[in-house]
Amino acid sequence: FGELALISDEKRLATIRARGRCIVLVFDKVAFQTLFMDTAESVADFAIRLLQQKSELKHIIMHPVGFLKFYKYLAGEYSTESIKFWQHSRLYEKALLNERKVIAHEVYDMYIHKDAEFLINIPSTMTIEIEKGLKAGVYKKDLFEKARLEIYKLMERDNFKRFKASKLFA
Repeated sequence: FGELALISDEKRLATIRARGRCIVLVFDKVAFQTLFMDTAESVADFAIRLLQQKSELKHIIMHPVGFLKFYKYLAGEYSTESIKFWQHSRLYEKALLNERKVIAHEVYDMYIHKDAEFLINIPSTMTIEIEKGLKAGVYKKDLFEKARLEIYKLMERDNFKRFKASKLFA
């Protein structure tokens, strides 16, 4: 049938045969993602309902209720810095060019500077790369992209596995 393949990396798992006349919509993965590109929340909701326990972190954090539940779980572990950084760096990425300078320095000061209140765990090479961009006054859209991906992977490997086993995930 293929609904899982639309939202995950799984292969099509079933074949369906109609017993009568029906109208069928056929989407490949690219067409499905293009259709819902501007509504990530809708894709996340579809994925969570369909995948349930197999849901991926990207589905949870793109869903308004899923994000809040994951944030609440992280707060209980005293480890909200990663999700705060992930969210703040996405805000930077979506900001207009003239807004990026202020947001870039906020992100750096809050999460990356050695004395940051919510210091995140990224390799020093990433910190240096970000600092070079800030010192040069270059506020490219992808300034925090590598760090955000690193933090996403850390959350996926660590916090997310425990979250899925918690009552908040149910």
